[in-house]
Amino acid sequence: MGKVIKKLREERNMSQEDLAKLTCIFNQTQISKIELGIRVLKEDEVIIFANIFKVTISKLYSYS
Repeated sequence: MGKVIKKLREERNMSQEDLAKLTCIFNQTQISKIELGIRVLKEDEVIIFANIFKVTISKLYSYS
């Protein structure tokens, strides 16, 4: 999932800090850990990223 988040973020020319601000619950360090696969997302957190990137949850998982 982390690689998918990174890919979607980079496609939108966003920094980790930009993405962190949009989530309202993560900071840049946490985004980095998510992208590296160190921190696994909970289901409700996946929904937040799907909303930010304007993709369905199934689409978000299908990128994997």
